[in-house]
Amino acid sequence: MIFNLKIGFRALIFFASSYSLALTDLQYTFRVRLQEAQPIVNVELAFRADHSRRTVLQAPECAFSESKLSNQIRSVKLISGRHISCQVGQWIITHDPNQDIRLSYELVQDWPVQSYKRHRAYIQKNLIKFCAACALVTPVYFNPHMKITFQFAGLPHNWFSRSSFGDSRTHMYQGNPQALRNSFIIMGNTEQSRILNCAVGAQNIQVIINGKSEMPDAEIGEVIKKIVTCQRAFFNDHSFPFYTVLLVCVPPLDQTNSASWQSAGTCFHNAIDLFCTQNTPLSAFKKLCAHEFFHAWNGNKINSSFDEQNFWFSEGFTEYYALVTALRSGLFSFTDFIAMCHELCIAYYTSRVINAPNAKISKEFWQTDEINRLAYNRGFIFALLVNFLIKQQSKNNCSLDNLMKDLFAHTQKTGEKFSARLFNQLASKYISPGVLAQLEKYIERGETFEFIPELLGPHVSFRIGNLGVFDLGFDFEQLKSKCVITQLNQASNAYKAGLRNGQKVRGWSLCFDATKECIINLLDRDIRFFPQKPPFTQIPEYYLAQHADKKSAQAWWMS
Repeated sequence: MIFNLKIGFRALIFFASSYSLALTDLQYTFRVRLQEAQPIVNVELAFRADHSRRTVLQAPECAFSESKLSNQIRSVKLISGRHISCQVGQWIITHDPNQDIRLSYELVQDWPVQSYKRHRAYIQKNLIKFCAACALVTPVYFNPHMKITFQFAGLPHNWFSRSSFGDSRTHMYQGNPQALRNSFIIMGNTEQSRILNCAVGAQNIQVIINGKSEMPDAEIGEVIKKIVTCQRAFFNDHSFPFYTVLLVCVPPLDQTNSASWQSAGTCFHNAIDLFCTQNTPLSAFKKLCAHEFFHAWNGNKINSSFDEQNFWFSEGFTEYYALVTALRSGLFSFTDFIAMCHELCIAYYTSRVINAPNAKISKEFWQTDEINRLAYNRGFIFALLVNFLIKQQSKNNCSLDNLMKDLFAHTQKTGEKFSARLFNQLASKYISPGVLAQLEKYIERGETFEFIPELLGPHVSFRIGNLGVFDLGFDFEQLKSKCVITQLNQASNAYKAGLRNGQKVRGWSLCFDATKECIINLLDRDIRFFPQKPPFTQIPEYYLAQHADKKSAQAWWMS
């Protein structure tokens, strides 16, 4: 997931004249108070106002899927200036012309740590993290020549401080104004976190791991190193002056199911924030890293993240390249790659909102999980389609890779933001007459993609299958509490596979997904079945046949 924040308040314009603040135009000072029952971060903001007598600042209220972010802020104090009015989403300061302004507020954690709200401020005794979008009062607009300074004051000697701009006690930045709103701040106790240095070319990527994980630290570091090396080589872009990865590992959030795991991440400016429950499998972590790191380009450097209409691209194409770059970096076998492509195809074709128009996704992306996932899956299928069309028309001399590299080069050179119009314009170089018709049909109107047998390459087999809706066939709550089969439906696949009421169970593996096989461990044998029932939906099935030329099949994806 990438940073997203809507902006609509009056611009705050700063002038680049010299003044009393210490050679900086916008300065944040962070002071941590750990002695209290609930740790607090005191944030002080300093800048010089313009010649007007009224300045409007953007205050955190809504970002990502979070709302009421102002609940994290208390004790607002205007240190210099005439008056401050704190309204929802904006703070209004009255002042003298060109006055030095200083204000402070307290940032607190307003949620129970057991629930783990990733995008709200995380302020604990040994680790503190927050992003500017959700925690900092920021200018709506300012000149790119302005200098931004983060200062960390009074931290214990055994604490580290990291941000999107550095790893010392003072971090400075000058450049794209969006970097401030997309910045990430971390502070923590070095004795409670493990810090790895992953060498990628001439740069060390600092990986901070907080909490226990079943994945060894060495494997975590190796995954990050491989995916970053591959993706930077893909774009031939190594212009990252600094990079930090934070991985927070917590106990399983669902205490009733020890097999249940969760993972998520967010890409910020020169930083990645990752979250995993302790039992997250390594395969899921690999895909998570491949997805979030690719957002450094698709969403940040290829600027597409601020318009929900383009989430089919920023999330769907990133999903595509998460799998492709994980394959190319050696993190996935080709068999795993095909299986994951197949899973995403199934998720798309079985979605209950498959034909929702793009306008509905734009409106409800942050509100419902089904709409959210549709943007990912629809964009993924569209990326497969565009790749197929380019390879088909170029006789395998070009692929989607060429179009993505063109897009990156174009946006870096011109500063133009991503749009469907720009995508079609650049795609026309490889696909005649472009992809405008497909964009309108599949993305905007939400029509269902037709099945294409060779979508995953000429050496990958295809067939049409039927998939029913999820149906476990018995009472799961009784299984959890008493380890016994009850209320078994005799028409279910579970019954047909051999389960009977009253059978004692010693273990199980259930994914609550109609496409995933269930395994029930009885005292004397194992029962396997797919948890589904009518009505059935036709789905495309991609797989590697036993006689397949696997070397050629994989080579089709390597460039």
